[in-house]
Amino acid sequence: MCPSSAPGIAAAIISFTEEILTEDPEDVTDTLKQLRATALDQARSAHPAPRARTTAM
Repeated sequence: MCPSSAPGIAAAIISFTEEILTEDPEDVTDTLKQLRATALDQARSAHPAPRARTTAM
């Protein structure tokens, strides 16, 4: 990350957080759950679990 881009990234995070935290608490919970699910899906896609090994009989 370029040091000159840090202020812009920080401002975007602060703006996003302000918008989320000023909404209805139930909406915030739903939004955070959706973000978590999306992040988990992306992580699983990037790093799939090893498949179970089977032995030939």
